[in-house]
Amino acid sequence: MIRRHITWTNWLVDQIRAHPRFELVARPRLNLVVFADRGGDDTTRAIVERVNRGGRSFITHAVVAGRYAARVCVGSLATEQHHVERLWHDLSAAAHV
Repeated sequence: MIRRHITWTNWLVDQIRAHPRFELVARPRLNLVVFADRGGDDTTRAIVERVNRGGRSFITHAVVAGRYAARVCVGSLATEQHHVERLWHDLSAAAHV
């Protein structure tokens, strides 16, 4: 299970790195990813709120070096690959509003 979560997290990291609006703000660690929208704190906050309001995925936030960031932890026993893929869909859609 842990290996699968790390694999899915690495897949998500690849998606974030390839997206023109997102950037990692901390080095990914095992099943944890912290990233932000290049547009700034308010834009990142709005994306987190849109994703959570949608009700299909839930992400938290963190402040890294004074910067507001989205925080994703892939670690629930019930999490499967399609959940991470759906989260990515929700994130990218929220970034394009």
